[in-house]
Amino acid sequence: KDAEKVIKLFKGTNLTLEYSKDTRSVSLLGILKNIYALSTGLSDGLSLGSNFRSCVALQAVKEIQEILSEVGGKKESFLTYAGLSDFLATAYSSKSRNYQYGRAWGEGKKATDNLAEGVDNIARIKKYTKHASEKPLFRAIENIFKKNKEPRKELLRAI
Repeated sequence: KDAEKVIKLFKGTNLTLEYSKDTRSVSLLGILKNIYALSTGLSDGLSLGSNFRSCVALQAVKEIQEILSEVGGKKESFLTYAGLSDFLATAYSSKSRNYQYGRAWGEGKKATDNLAEGVDNIARIKKYTKHASEKPLFRAIENIFKKNKEPRKELLRAI
């Protein structure tokens, strides 16, 4: 009932809300979108083009759904405002810290301070699932941002 009141409160604004009982997935989606937004920014920073960035985004969508399933979340929760919508807003926005961080890294401007929570969240996701590093794009993100491997080579290998 409280959720309905909050949703009604924001009706007619440019903020769209929906209620979900799948709190595990909604929580994880907030973490995963930041990790995978690093890769779309990185793609742009490496000047790989919009088609390649779309391939990166598609791979991210697949891996996010797989990770949700592995940790007991629901894959269909990804197709919500908290899932796909939030991921796209984060992964394609020049205002997103994670996108900006990835883009700067791709341009060779490796930040010494970690202003992007996506980098810290890599380790958190690995605690939830032992299989995250087996996923090609997740592994590339981890190799680039945590192990300082060559970005272009790692990203191209993942896609």
